[in-house]
Amino acid sequence: MHENGLFDQFRLDLKNSRLTVPRLYHLLFALENVWNASYSELTGQTLTLPASFLNWREVEDWLTDVYQKTNLFSSSTRYSREVTQNILAVKTYIDGHCGERLDSTELARSAGMSYGYFSRCFHDIVGISFSDYCIQARVRQASEALSNTTKSVQQIAAEAGYEDEKYFSRLYKKVTGLSPSEYRRKCRDGA
Repeated sequence: MHENGLFDQFRLDLKNSRLTVPRLYHLLFALENVWNASYSELTGQTLTLPASFLNWREVEDWLTDVYQKTNLFSSSTRYSREVTQNILAVKTYIDGHCGERLDSTELARSAGMSYGYFSRCFHDIVGISFSDYCIQARVRQASEALSNTTKSVQQIAAEAGYEDEKYFSRLYKKVTGLSPSEYRRKCRDGA
């Protein structure tokens, strides 16, 4: 979504694919979710998919809006597009692997940066430090499991990367203001 030529090709390929309306809407809904997960916190904006599109022009207009919001964010950062993309790729990786051991030095190397530069860029672009973001990603994952499964707190803690359930519970409460059990109870009570 960052390069004009690729965006135009994506838009043309999408139009030529002649997807059914439900499949097209499903694809655009997935795009909305990925964009909001990657950029919403960073930009303070969220994408909202309309309830329906009357014609292809409305789809193109929505996609153009997505493209412009993405590029507005990219151009407002003081870092190059490549650095921004690398940091956002690491952020996406963390979101998908937050239950695993995440080594900032290894991720800096995979982004083609020194550890110090990576740390500074990550903080500036994402808005919080690498370690704080990892904690938040793990808490989000745990919250999802607490609200949608019957797994034990110990199992959820382990899946979030914490072997010590008590440490996890203290950290969870520090971040959310509720213990894992209190959060689960609140979700079940519909509060």
